[in-house]
Amino acid sequence: MRKYQTDDKKIIAETGKDEDYVRVVSNNLRSGVQKKIEVLCVSEDIKSILMWSHYSTCHTGFALEYDFEKYSEYQLKKNESVILPVLYSKERVDITNSIIDDIKNGIKKNYKYKKDDLYWVKALSCKNKDWDYEKEWRFVKVEECIGQQCNKSIEVVNPTAIDLGIKMSVK
Repeated sequence: MRKYQTDDKKIIAETGKDEDYVRVVSNNLRSGVQKKIEVLCVSEDIKSILMWSHYSTCHTGFALEYDFEKYSEYQLKKNESVILPVLYSKERVDITNSIIDDIKNGIKKNYKYKKDDLYWVKALSCKNKDWDYEKEWRFVKVEECIGQQCNKSIEVVNPTAIDLGIKMSVK
C-alpha cells in the first residue's frame, strides 16, 4: 500500500493532460524516487515488545543501539542526509498539488526525479497513526546519480550496543 495518495482526476482536470500522461508521469516520479532516495528507519525504543515482534522475526534477531548525538552536522552535510521524526497521522500525505505544480511547470512524461523534489521526503517521513508506538525516526539521503549508478549508502555512527533477541539461536 502506498504511503501517499494522489487524486489523478484532479491532476487531469487542473493540467488538461490525459489519464495516460498522468499515469506515466506518476510512475516515472515513483521510479526516480526509488532509485535516488535511501531511507534508514530507527526507533527511539529498543525495549518495545511490539518492535521486537514485528522486526526481529519474533525475537530471533538483534537490534543495534546508536548515540545519534554524536552524529555531527559535518556528517549530516557530508552524507547529504537529514534526520526526521516520523509524523503519525490518520490521513495519508497527499502529493496531488505538488504533481500538478510540476506538470504545470513543464514536467515531461520522461521526467527524472530531481534532488529538490522535497514533497517525496514528506511522503517518506509520514506513517499511519496506528504505528505511533514505534517512535520512529528516518534518515533520508537523496543521491545525485551520474549515469545509472547511485551510491545510496547512509553512513551512521558506530553502534554503542548490540541487543540480542531472547529467542536468538546460539549458532
